[in-house]
Amino acid sequence: MREVLRSELVRIKALIATTAILTIIVSAVYFLEPEAVNHLWQGRMRPAYLYEILLPFILFELWVHAVISRHLKLDRDVPVYRRYLGALIETSMPTIALALHIENMGMIKALGFVGPMAYFIFIILSTLRLDFWLSTFTGFVAAAELFGMAIFYHPAVAPDPSPTSITTRPAASSC
Repeated sequence: MREVLRSELVRIKALIATTAILTIIVSAVYFLEPEAVNHLWQGRMRPAYLYEILLPFILFELWVHAVISRHLKLDRDVPVYRRYLGALIETSMPTIALALHIENMGMIKALGFVGPMAYFIFIILSTLRLDFWLSTFTGFVAAAELFGMAIFYHPAVAPDPSPTSITTRPAASSC
């Protein structure tokens, strides 16, 4: 139990560090290259979007870190339902970010942007929980939420033309 809780603390520190670095990088890009950000986000990005997602996530992880540290000092285990609830909340953060990306940059760009890749960070770091079923749950939640976002924001009309509708030019004839 103690090793599991220590491993959980390492995982939480990795999540906090990754999120803090991401916040710093995105903030720097926003302030140093506003033209590139406006082009990518079609003029709808403001720093508050970033802080509305990442800062509450960091605060949540700090709270979880404090709870686990307290349980470790008291030599008690964290209840199982808390672990699953924490995994659900953590894995839902990329879904919220992806929803903001879709609303502001469009579905095609957002699904190809970094938002869906954030799920992999949570899935990979879930192995530090040292619980197969909790890691499986994390992967299932990530897959279900990403699939749900893709289905919910599926365009009514295909954004790309079908290959059969593209006309080809006839080859130039030689005389």
